[in-house]
Amino acid sequence: MELQRRASVQFLTITALIAMLGVGVLVTVQLTTTPEPTKNQPTGGAKVAALQQLLRQIPDQTQLEAARAQASSGLAADLVAAVKQVDTLPAKSAVYPIARAEIRRWNQQIIELARALAKPETPTTIEAGINLLLQIPETTSEYAEAQAQIEKWRPLLVAAPPPVTVALPPPVAVAPRPTAARVNEPTSLFSDIALDDEQTIDSVTLRVLSARVQNDGSFQLNAQLTNNSGQRYVFLPGLVKLTDSNEVDRLGRVELSLDRGIVPPEGVVQLTLNGRSKWQPPYRIRFEENRISGQRDFNLPVVP
Repeated sequence: MELQRRASVQFLTITALIAMLGVGVLVTVQLTTTPEPTKNQPTGGAKVAALQQLLRQIPDQTQLEAARAQASSGLAADLVAAVKQVDTLPAKSAVYPIARAEIRRWNQQIIELARALAKPETPTTIEAGINLLLQIPETTSEYAEAQAQIEKWRPLLVAAPPPVTVALPPPVAVAPRPTAARVNEPTSLFSDIALDDEQTIDSVTLRVLSARVQNDGSFQLNAQLTNNSGQRYVFLPGLVKLTDSNEVDRLGRVELSLDRGIVPPEGVVQLTLNGRSKWQPPYRIRFEENRISGQRDFNLPVVP
């Protein structure tokens, strides 16, 4: 429906300008029979030149209207895409001042969304806010404000304390003694479990490939996101959840094969989900980021 509306507006705009151009040509013909134009009255040639300039700005106006339509959703991913879409308009464009004003407005919305994501201020929520602010282009006036907010948040990202090294006493020589045969001694430090659980939403597929379970019960899930859509898929790693059967989040951390959670069209990102409890399936992988990814919020059951 939105595309039809924009197409209708563009069609009416072009039709009106062509009609105006015809009037300008008619005025030019009429002025050739007029003795002399009055003072401050534009000539027919000037009117035609002005109308031709309006026709030349139609592509830029169309690009701006498309960005406005996308940003109207209020979703962070759409706001970021709208900013990048019109940030490329040249300074000589007739719509350049309007485009920069819209960019400033959309960037402020992105900054406010990032601040909302970072509440309450925990390492996970702050990481989500930082990842969103990193999408503001360096060529925009709000880039400095975004970077200042990132620097304000960085000290709050509490890193895990380094391991404490304890000096051990030298070993004491003890005479060897026979030991009883061990029963069920593990032959490996871990076991791999093949999985094949997947969910596809709007041409974006989340698939769990395997689980690696350590002897102490800790585990990792290996998954991948495949983007077969025509647009980027954006998600915040800090908001991914791995819930157990009691709806308790058991995710320790997420490792990505990309720098950030931005999957380009036809792109694939590998995810490693490290659990913070013993391996007790079933689990669910959840992407609860309505403001970031719209309706593409995964809720994938993981069952061996």
